[in-house]
Amino acid sequence: MVNFLSRIAGKPIPADREDVQGQAALIAHFVQGIDLCETAIVEGFYPQAATLLRQQHEIIAAVEEFTVGRRKDGKTPHATIGVLRDMGRTYGDLSGGAHVSHANLLKNFVIMAIGEHDGPSLLPIYHHEITLNFYALHVSYILMMAQLAGEVENSVTGDTLNPDEVKLLFVGRQILMDLGLIRFEEPPNPQEAPAKGCATD
Repeated sequence: MVNFLSRIAGKPIPADREDVQGQAALIAHFVQGIDLCETAIVEGFYPQAATLLRQQHEIIAAVEEFTVGRRKDGKTPHATIGVLRDMGRTYGDLSGGAHVSHANLLKNFVIMAIGEHDGPSLLPIYHHEITLNFYALHVSYILMMAQLAGEVENSVTGDTLNPDEVKLLFVGRQILMDLGLIRFEEPPNPQEAPAKGCATD
């Protein structure tokens, strides 16, 4: 999927399609941040990971706003537009972690047992459940962006996801569903691969 996103982001855009130019720039920013977000998650930098995941959410929302002609420069995109419509709570939780407003959440990220007492660690602490949930959300955002990027590409060139890419979308979503990490309103169709998922709590 990252290869597909990179391919889309690097293509020339017609000068009269300012909407697609904006979407392509957003897709490029999304691709550039994928490795950094993954590293933050797997190495236990959870507040930083929450910030990057929140940015991924907002980039997807901005792409959706361009699609429906509602994008306003300088404005934070609507967090529950399009494929994100059921993810308002997820966005709120990410914002809490990113803006250090949830004290208990931040404390759980860094507290460790020190003898008979608990205290904050200056080194990242790995939490399996947090890592699993964050990584599932990260993959979900990649799948959503791949779906949207395919639609953007189709609107300009008529090209779309190839069969292998469609299969990857389907398999990726199915794995996350089987693990109980995301849910879908409708079972994903390998031909249409609708991106209407939301992370489970």
